[in-house]
Amino acid sequence: LRSKFAHIDHSKQYTRNLVYSVPGVFNLLLLVWNPGKESPVHDHADAHCLMKILKGSLVESRFAIPSQPGEQGPLVQTARKEFGLNQVTYMADVLGLHAISNPHPTEHAMSLHLYTPPNAALRGCHVYDMRNGAVRHVRQDTYDSVGGRVGM
Repeated sequence: LRSKFAHIDHSKQYTRNLVYSVPGVFNLLLLVWNPGKESPVHDHADAHCLMKILKGSLVESRFAIPSQPGEQGPLVQTARKEFGLNQVTYMADVLGLHAISNPHPTEHAMSLHLYTPPNAALRGCHVYDMRNGAVRHVRQDTYDSVGGRVGM
């Protein structure tokens, strides 16, 4: 799985590599995290997400959803946990927002993500500014590789 789908792009925080999907039901992505990089704080577009660590470790920081985005000051962190090899975590919008980071300064990390339903691929999701909670919509319908092929 890793050798076929683990596309790396050092110009990005991480790559999103589509392994398999059933439209409207789920999608399965392999994310490759560059050393010391992180995702923005984001929601999950009313989907469920399971994440399994395949290489290295990742830190999940969870945040409360601001009731008035952009008007309340910094996001409030509610939890922070490091996940190691083969550990699994679950995330959904009812649990708040989160960001994922690779704490290692020189090694890549890899994680397998199952999203059901694949709402973000259909309609995008929201990312939040940690400083003021401002929210913006982002598309999530493109991938760095599809089925192991780059440039799809």
